[in-house]
Amino acid sequence: MATDPAPLAIDSPGGESYEIDDPKILQLVYDPLRFRLLLLTSAEPRTVTELAEAVGRPRGRLYYHVHKLEEHGLLTVAGQHTVGTRVEHSYRARYSSFRLSPALRGHPLARAHAPLPGVVHDLVDRQLDAYAALAAESPVLLLNRQRRLSPERAAEFRRRAAELMEEFLGDGAPADDEGTWYAGTLLVTPAAAPVPGPPARS
Repeated sequence: MATDPAPLAIDSPGGESYEIDDPKILQLVYDPLRFRLLLLTSAEPRTVTELAEAVGRPRGRLYYHVHKLEEHGLLTVAGQHTVGTRVEHSYRARYSSFRLSPALRGHPLARAHAPLPGVVHDLVDRQLDAYAALAAESPVLLLNRQRRLSPERAAEFRRRAAELMEEFLGDGAPADDEGTWYAGTLLVTPAAAPVPGPPARS
């Protein structure tokens, strides 16, 4: 029986939640590049030029994807300015999260979690910027561990790891007025084979 996937959150302040009930929209959102464009426009409006720099693609190759997202109401025009003779628009993600309708929960794209590369790429970019600025002053913990787990133990691990994150970094966690800001990114995912990674350090 297909399970209900968790909503794909993109942290768009004040955005709405969108239920995907059309396979065409599913294919649009579950493309890793397009989902990364939604991630990048969630915090602040960005032009196609800025998006091209962020994803390392030629600007001309992104117009099609941006226009598709705008055409289906997933991106909105937040402003415009003139660069030489060219008018550039800035775009912002409209929705803060996406959830699949019951009819699409068994769709192959949904089961494959296609946007994951876009999510991971954006999270890694953000965290590396923070690490570069703070690692010399504050302790950084980076762990890479792998083990075969039964479905039950995997579910227990996800639950306990999420609880620990919420206990210390969640919205309801107590804040230390004189403390340093800390950020944590938790990714727990199945792997087809052992994945080499950096050694643990602290």
